[in-house]
Amino acid sequence: DTPPHGVTLVEMARAVGLGALTISLSVTLISFNKLLMQPHHFPYAAPLAAMHMAFCSTSAAVLLGIAPSLFPALTHPARKVNMDRRFILRGVVPIGFAFAATLVCANLAYSHLSVAFLQMMKETNLVLVYVFSLMAALERFAWWQVHVIAFAMLAALLTVRGELHFSLAGFVIQASGQVFEA
Repeated sequence: DTPPHGVTLVEMARAVGLGALTISLSVTLISFNKLLMQPHHFPYAAPLAAMHMAFCSTSAAVLLGIAPSLFPALTHPARKVNMDRRFILRGVVPIGFAFAATLVCANLAYSHLSVAFLQMMKETNLVLVYVFSLMAALERFAWWQVHVIAFAMLAALLTVRGELHFSLAGFVIQASGQVFEA
C-alpha cells in the first residue's frame, strides 16, 4: 500500500540508506584527502584533484554504459541535450574548470586548517550562492533568508574563534575554492 502522501516505507528506507551511504563515503574521502595532504604522504593538491576527476569521469562513463536510464539528459529522446562543440565549450569546460579549482583549493586548505573548520567554512557557501543568485536575478531578496544566512555566518565566525591553529593562508585558499564552487 502507498500512504496518502505517496511515499512508501521502502522508498523512505532506501532514501535514508542512500543518504547515510553518501555521508559515510564523503567523510571517508575527506579524511583520506586530509591524510594524503600531509607533508610525509602525498602533498600535491593538483595531481590529487586530477586523479579524483579522472576516477569520477571513468565511473560516470561506466555507469552510463551499464545503466543509461540514469542519464536522461544524454539518453532520453524527449529530454536529450545536444552535446555539440558550443555546449561543451560554453557549458562543460567552464564547470569542469571551476570544479577542478574547487578541488585543488580544498585539498591545499587541508594542509593548513582542521577538517572541522573547513567543513564549517563550506557551510557558508549558502551565502555565496544566495548573493550570486540575487546578482543573476534567479532569486528575490527576502529578509527571512538574510536572517538564516546571518545565523549561518555567526556559527561560522564562532568556529574561527575556536580554531586552535588558524592559518590566514588556509582561510584564503578555502574561501577561493568556495567562490569557484558557488
